[in-house]
Amino acid sequence: MARPTKSGIDYFPLDCEWDNKIEMYIAEKESTGLAVLVTLWQLIYKNSYFIEYNDDLLLLTKKRINVDINLINECINSAVQRGIFDRNLFESGILTSKAIQKRFFEAAKRKKVVQVY
Repeated sequence: MARPTKSGIDYFPLDCEWDNKIEMYIAEKESTGLAVLVTLWQLIYKNSYFIEYNDDLLLLTKKRINVDINLINECINSAVQRGIFDRNLFESGILTSKAIQKRFFEAAKRKKVVQVY
């Protein structure tokens, strides 16, 4: 029996130099904000190019980096305000962005099958 097809990717590129919106986000939220952002990217790319924004996501992020849920929420809201995540989709309960989707599909080109939702 064949192994089930993975919908996510095993790795994602991380830029050596941040753009201005991420630089300003990190200046505001410091190392905790960076940890939240990278953890969210890991959770997103693990399964696809988006993730549902809900209490389970906050708990999973808390478990991974041991940061208070309120601080995680502040970081996510700041990332949305700075355009790191798409505001309209966030208001619908989804975390993603054009940049996340672009990176996902670039990395997924090497896959034989790519699931699109």
